[in-house]
Amino acid sequence: MQKKYPSSSLFTKVIKRENLNAYEIGGRSGSTIERLTLENGKSLIAKHISAKWDWIMLATHDQGRIYKLWQEGIFDKLPQEIDHAIVAIEKEDEGWVIFMEDVSRDLFGETRVLSREENRVVLQAMQSMHNLFWNSKFNYLCKLEDYISLLSVQNAKKFIPSNSSLYKPVLRGWELFEKAVGKDIARAIFEIHKQPEKLAKELRRYPQTLIHGDWRLHNLGLKGSNKVVAIDWGSLTSIAPGVLDFSWYLIISATRIDATRDEIIEDYKLIAGEGFDERVLGLSLIGAFARLGWCKAIDVLENNDKKKQSIEQADL
Repeated sequence: MQKKYPSSSLFTKVIKRENLNAYEIGGRSGSTIERLTLENGKSLIAKHISAKWDWIMLATHDQGRIYKLWQEGIFDKLPQEIDHAIVAIEKEDEGWVIFMEDVSRDLFGETRVLSREENRVVLQAMQSMHNLFWNSKFNYLCKLEDYISLLSVQNAKKFIPSNSSLYKPVLRGWELFEKAVGKDIARAIFEIHKQPEKLAKELRRYPQTLIHGDWRLHNLGLKGSNKVVAIDWGSLTSIAPGVLDFSWYLIISATRIDATRDEIIEDYKLIAGEGFDERVLGLSLIGAFARLGWCKAIDVLENNDKKKQSIEQADL
């Protein structure tokens, strides 16, 4: 039985509330985040979400996905290798508030580089979740079409607030994209943005499972040597081939892992075992590139850090 704490009782025990800069701690959606200090000295994080101002919720047609997952006890069913950190989720006037343990000290943050062994632990936890929820069906989770086209030019203009730190970079990155990758590749990726249902249809031909949807180092950490902290569930959590989690992780986090791309993929193959499929990895990497190509283009063409520029060029 999932233990629930009414938000009213939690807030009445708060002796200090501190607003956090969501962007600085890896957030991109515009949600309000607070650190709460309780009477007993314990620290909690409160994340306030609403489809009225959270552009990712709007872009993915999220009407309270994380609350539904909580109500159905899905977080209790996660494998023991994963700590979701959620204490309670309660309705608010305009949305929901997610109460989490303050795991900020455990998170990898923006700069930590993982050893190859630490990376294997992260991949093993991810795969344990995929194995556990193999062939599960949840009709309220993020559709693959929305997942693939999340950071397209069309979505940026329609959903990302113009004062967001993402708005200008996303548009600028896609503007530079053809110069970075060539006309043929740019045309193919832009076609995926316009018709994501084609790639989504291909991905649905393969076995499906529960995926986190934003499995990247910014949302991950370690407790001890073998328990992976994973935060930021909800809007992008989906039913898809498990390798979709891995491909996003690879394309956005590999530069912070002390291993080559080939070594990371080889480790994942061994961990995934018979469930690994080379073609699905290829399709998934295309989907990940359709989401992050704008960022790669900026790093390759306009990053003032020459070392970073060189690394990203090789990655591209």
